[in-house]
Amino acid sequence: MHQPPPQIMVDNLNRAYLFALRLLGDGERAQDAVQEACLRYLRKASPEYEAQARTAYFMCLVRGAAEDLLRSEGARKKREEDYGMGVERKE
Repeated sequence: MHQPPPQIMVDNLNRAYLFALRLLGDGERAQDAVQEACLRYLRKASPEYEAQARTAYFMCLVRGAAEDLLRSEGARKKREEDYGMGVERKE
């Protein structure tokens, strides 16, 4: 299976991290989002894309991964509120 060259990712890692950091407000979550975007890029990007299109596609994947993190955190918080999870018990 042909994988697109990862040079697009390498060239844009700092930009992607700063973008995810702005969206998420946390460095560790931003790293997770960029890592997920890299994996998605390697699985789905077409080598026929022009370099500019590959960069734009990669940044869209970063945004999507960041939004997925925010959604999953929101759902987790809602579950905790609805079911009383995450509340410390006194013994």
